[in-house]
Amino acid sequence: MLVKGNFFTVQQSLSLMKKGSAIVLNTSVVTDMAVSNFSVYTAAKSAVQSYIKTFAAECTDKGIRVNGISPGYISTNGFNNTDLARNR
Repeated sequence: MLVKGNFFTVQQSLSLMKKGSAIVLNTSVVTDMAVSNFSVYTAAKSAVQSYIKTFAAECTDKGIRVNGISPGYISTNGFNNTDLARNR
């Protein structure tokens, strides 16, 4: 759902956006490393990262900026149970 949601939101929003608009999508630091038990999440965030690059190329002529934000670690129950949390 994460991947489809980003795609369809951008697809439906483009017709409403004017020159000078911006699209901002969230990705993750997990796309740059191997994290045990995060294969689906990492694959989904990697797909979003690919969307960012492709959308940026496709929206340049329309004057629409596309950016990705990749926040660092946030201490949550899910993160605290990962190898990354134990090894920092």
